[in-house]
Amino acid sequence: MLKAIMPFSLGVAHAERSLGQHKVVDLLATAFVQIEEGITGRIAEAEAKTQTAGSSHAEILQRKTASEAVLQERTEAVATKKN
Repeated sequence: MLKAIMPFSLGVAHAERSLGQHKVVDLLATAFVQIEEGITGRIAEAEAKTQTAGSSHAEILQRKTASEAVLQERTEAVATKKN
């Protein structure tokens, strides 16, 4: 029913709408706001996950760099002992 009346409400100038048409437009506006809030919430959640993943990635890179430095030191120590 709402689908059927939408063109006859949205297609009419604001000043020329009847009370029923105004209610339909208000109902649609409310629905669009709710949809937008849901989408905005999902975007915020995704951004938070991305931030967490980015932090985890940076932490892993730091650990890798530190491990490579330790490996290099130990490799040099073994090479020194062999000579």
